[in-house]
This record gives sequence, C-alpha cells and structure tokens, in this order.
Amino acid sequence: MISPGTDRLRPRIRRALGAALLVGAGCLFLSPTPARGGDVTFDPSVPMSSRERRRMIRQVEEMKRQGRLPDLWDIRRAQRAYDQGKELFFQKKYVEAEPFFREALRLNPGWIPPHSFLGQIFLEYHKDYMQAIHHLEIAARNPNVYLQQPALYYLTQAHAGAGHTDLAWKTWRKYFDNCAPGTDWERQAQELSAEVKATLEARTPPTDAAAKPSPPPSPAPAVSPR
Repeated sequence: MISPGTDRLRPRIRRALGAALLVGAGCLFLSPTPARGGDVTFDPSVPMSSRERRRMIRQVEEMKRQGRLPDLWDIRRAQRAYDQGKELFFQKKYVEAEPFFREALRLNPGWIPPHSFLGQIFLEYHKDYMQAIHHLEIAARNPNVYLQQPALYYLTQAHAGAGHTDLAWKTWRKYFDNCAPGTDWERQAQELSAEVKATLEARTPPTDAAAKPSPPPSPAPAVSPR
C-alpha cells in the first residue's frame, strides 16, 4: 500500500534526480580549466558548495539549450583522434599529427591536452609564434602542475621567439617557481633561462647598454634535499 505522502515526495525526487544528472553531465563533458568569463568549469579535486553546484547546473542547462554540450559519442571520437595525433607526434610526423589534434578540438572544444601539442607544433615546426602562444596559453591554464609545466616551458620559448621580452621572463618565473630545488626541473629552468636570453639577444642585437634585454630574475638558491 502506498502511503499518502508518497505522491508529494515524487516531484521532489524527480527534481533531485534531474539536478544530479545535470551535475554528472558537467563532470563528464566539461574540461577542468580555470574559470574564464562564462565558461563552465569542474575540478574533481575541489569540493563544490551548494551555490557553486547550482551555478554549474544553470550553466549546463544553458549550454544544453544552445547545443554547445558535446555528446558522449563526440567525446569518444575526440579521444581517438587525440590518441592518433599523439602517436604521430612522437614519431615526429607533425604535419600528419596536426589534423588529428584539430579534429579532437572540433569534437570537444573545451578540451585542454590537444592545445599543448598544437602549440608545440606551431612553435617547433611552423615557427608561428603567435599561434603557438595562443594554444600554449590555453594549455598553461591546466590546474595540474605536472601538465602545466611543459606548457609553461614551451610558452616561454614562444614569447622569446616572438620578441616578447617581459612576457618571456614572466612565464619563465612562473615555470621556475613550480620547480622543486635540486630537481631536474630546476636544472631545465636554468637551461631555459640561458636559451631565452640568447634568443632575445639574437632577435634584437643591442647597440648600447640601454638596449640590452633585462636579465632574468635571480632564482632562489638551490637547497640540497636532506
């Protein structure tokens, strides 16, 4: 026998289930990137408050209404294209790899990893520094420091290649600050500093002392791990 209060509970249960499904869709389809403008974001490592959860639900509903929410089939196709692009990239077949990364972004526009590889292709193969900067700036927004570091490394080189002295050193400083003392990352940061300085000097040969590019910020002294 169904109790009289069950009918009153059913609408609430349906609303709760609907909200849970929308949050689940946001977790599945939306990339974990820092908030920017009206973008919807989700970082599973950070607990959401009730207010943030309601905001995500509203934004997911709006994306669904506008047809901007990719379906599961597109997500899978994007992953396959990305995997094919990576395989070609590591074989140094950059021209063949580029269309696969573009296809992955077409199918899943909010996905970060393809931007990192496209940025490297534009930097090292095409020598198109502005396009490289565009993709690497997106890749550098990754909240995972282990995935952020390669993007910062190549973004520093791209800014140096484009002659952006201040941005090159600013990006290098951010890369260096993420390096633990005495690690390979710190060694690579020092090597990158010398490379950036050489690149900037080669682009604009100084005619006097005032024209020389400013030196990089002094790094913190290395501390031997105990």
